[in-house]
Amino acid sequence: LEFATISEKANRAYAKKWNHDYVRMNGVAFDPYRPGGATYNKIALIEKAMSARVYDALLILDADAVIVDLDQDALDLIPQDMLLTAHRVHSDDDPHTWHVNIGVTLWNLRHEKIKQVHDYWYRRTRRRLMLRQFPEDQSELHAILRGYGDERKSMVNAVDNSLVKFVRHVMRGTFGGGKVATSWHPWQGDEDDMKHRKFLLEEAVHDVCSKWEGVCEED
Repeated sequence: LEFATISEKANRAYAKKWNHDYVRMNGVAFDPYRPGGATYNKIALIEKAMSARVYDALLILDADAVIVDLDQDALDLIPQDMLLTAHRVHSDDDPHTWHVNIGVTLWNLRHEKIKQVHDYWYRRTRRRLMLRQFPEDQSELHAILRGYGDERKSMVNAVDNSLVKFVRHVMRGTFGGGKVATSWHPWQGDEDDMKHRKFLLEEAVHDVCSKWEGVCEED
C-alpha cells in the first residue's frame, strides 16, 4: 500500500482537474490467501465500472504508476473503435499485439467486446484459483487477447510512447540499470530495488505537484 499512498497524490490531482471519479481499491477481490492476490483486482474494477453504466472509459493504474501529464485528456489515448490501450512490451511489436503490459491500461467501456473479454478473464482466473494454480493476471489476459487473432485490429491499441508521456510506470527491476528484483511482493522483493522505486515515485509526484501548483492535496 505504500506505493499507492505515494502515487495517488498526483493521480487524484489528475482526476480532480478533469472532474473524473477516482477509486483506490484496497484489499483483495478474489483470493485473500494468495500473497499478491490484489493483482486480480483489475478484473473486479472492470466489472464494477461496467455495472455502474455511467462511464465511457476506465483507466487502471498499478500502485507504482504516476500520471505525470495533467494536461493530457486520457480519452484522446484510446480510439473510439478500440477496446484497450496499453503499452506494448517490445517497441517493434505489432500495434495490435496481445503482448502488452497491463500495469497501465485504458479500457473503452462502450466497446462491443468489453463484457466478453471481462467474462473470459474472470472465468479463467476463478477456475485456476479454485485449482490453487495462482495464475499471473497478465498471462491470462494475454492468452485471451491472443485468441482473438485478426480481430485484435479493432480491439487492441498497443502503443509505444504516448502512455509513457502520460504515465510514469516504475516497474520492478529499475535499480542498478535493469537488475531484476527477486519478487514483486514488497515483503519478498529486492530491498534496493524497492527503495529505488519508492524514490522515483516520490520524485515523479513532486515534479507533478510543482509543475501544476495548487492541484495536489496537502499531506
